[in-house]
Formats: sequence, C-alpha cells, structure tokens
Amino acid sequence: MILARIGAALDWLGRQGMRAVALSVFIAMALPAVSSLARPLVAPSIFLLLVVAFLKIDMAAMRVVLTRPLRLALVTLWTMLVLPAVVGLALHGVAGSTIEPGVMLGIAMMLASAPVMSAPAFAALLGLDASLSLALLIASCVLLPVSAPPLAAMIAGQAVDIDVAGLALRLSLLVGGAAGMALILRRLAGPARLDAAARKLDGLNVTLLFVFALAIFDGAAARFWATPLYVLTLVALSFGLALAQVALTYLVWRPWLRSGALAIAIAAGHRNMGVMAAAATTALPAEAWLWFALAQFPIYLLPYFLTPFARRQGGGR
Repeated sequence: MILARIGAALDWLGRQGMRAVALSVFIAMALPAVSSLARPLVAPSIFLLLVVAFLKIDMAAMRVVLTRPLRLALVTLWTMLVLPAVVGLALHGVAGSTIEPGVMLGIAMMLASAPVMSAPAFAALLGLDASLSLALLIASCVLLPVSAPPLAAMIAGQAVDIDVAGLALRLSLLVGGAAGMALILRRLAGPARLDAAARKLDGLNVTLLFVFALAIFDGAAARFWATPLYVLTLVALSFGLALAQVALTYLVWRPWLRSGALAIAIAAGHRNMGVMAAAATTALPAEAWLWFALAQFPIYLLPYFLTPFARRQGGGR
C-alpha cells in the first residue's frame, strides 16, 4: 500500500514536469532550517540524478550519438572551452571592474565547469532527446580536470587552486559509479519495466532536484533578508549569464543539430559549480558560496520557461 502511494505520488510529480521543478526552488528558499540539515545531501542527490539520467537514456539513440565522435568532440570543445572563454571575456569587458572578487571567482568556477548532472534529466523532462546531452556530460567530465584550472584562472583574473588529480578521481567515481548502478538496475528491471516507469522516474527527478535545492540554499535566505538588493542583482546576473550561454549555443548549433540543439544549449547554459567548489584546495570566500546558491535559480526556472519553445522544436509531452 505504501509503495503504491509513493508510486502514485511520483507519477503525479512526473506529470507536473518543469512546473514542479520551478516551484521547488522557491520552496527550498523558504525553508532555511531544513536547508541547514539537508546540506550533506548535495553529493548523494547529484549521484542519484545521474543514475536516473542513465536509466532514462535511449540506448539505441546513444549508440547513434557515439557513431559520430567528431560531432560530439566539437560540441564538447564548444561547451568547455570556446563558450566559457567568450562569455567570460565579454563579462570582463562589460562589468568586470564592478563585480566583487569573490563573486567573480564563483562565476569563473561556474563557467569553467561541466554541465550540471541534471542536464539530461531536464532534457528528458522537456521531452527532448537526452542522448546527446548525456554524451556531452560524460565527455565534459573527462575534459574537466584539464580544461578547468587554466580557464577558471583566466576568467577570474587570479590563481585558482584546483586539486586536479583529486577532481579527476572524484569525477571518475561519480560518473562511473552512477553508470554502473544504472546498468545493474537496467538489467534487473528490463526495458519493458523501465518504459512503464518512465513517468515515475520523471517524478523521482523532480524529488531529487528539490532535495538538491534544499541542500545548496543553506544560508542564502538569511543573506537575502540582510541585503535584498545585492542578492537580487546577483540573481539577475546569473540569469543573464545563463541566457547568454543558452542563446549562443542554440544559435551556433541549430543548423547542425536541429532539435538536438536545444538540449545541448540547456546543458551548456547550466554548469555544475559543486564539483569545482569541492575540488578547490583553499577555502572559498562567502561571496563565491552565495553565487553558487543564487545561480541555481536559472538552472531550475529557465527550463520551465523554455517548455513552450521545446514543444515547438518537436519535444515536450
């Protein structure tokens, strides 16, 4: 009976899709006491999001993606090198001197990082093909230890101390462990049961995204009430940077990827700052952590606003 109710709840959440994801970030912001307790759940929630992404992937479509390695390589180089360098240099030229150094460090770590682990989940919730998005995520994680340190240092304008070996190991364990668990679960469940549970897996995605939001908003609400204008300015900046990355990626790759361009654009516009923060060998300033929290707003809200556009591209349910 309890399992049936949980399944029904997950099915209902899955039907709400991006509406539930967008609402969850505001609920998380309104529960500061719970956020402080949930902070240790950041890593487990990211891991489980990736497991679900592997479970939901169309393996036949993934094999098609891997038959075109040059396309994947070019998309990865764009996402991990070209795009962050262009956006970072443009930000320095427009407003670099007015941005607090700690915030600039947070922005640099964001731009240099790989797409968020939930990027394939967002693509799936929007009804887009998540295969190329997941392949991009894996390729970006492989490239991250090499590309991130010099790129983050260039954007931040100061040395960024990154434990490259530790980062590579943690990423390998994260992605490899999630892939291994998904493979075991896929074999135990079988394709038919996974297809039947597709909506429940969407609901699980929504739940995990809410848990992650709770964990990373620890302390953000108090800062908002202390300095609301400053916090709202940073939120606006985070939306501007995310939109710039999404729009540039979509415009560049639309002629070549057709409907897949939007899934790649969403991945490129939303970056995993958590792995970069964990890899830093020195304590990050409070402003960098504040940016880390506030930059989640576009991650959770933009896919919701892009839902009508995704449907016009042939996605959506």
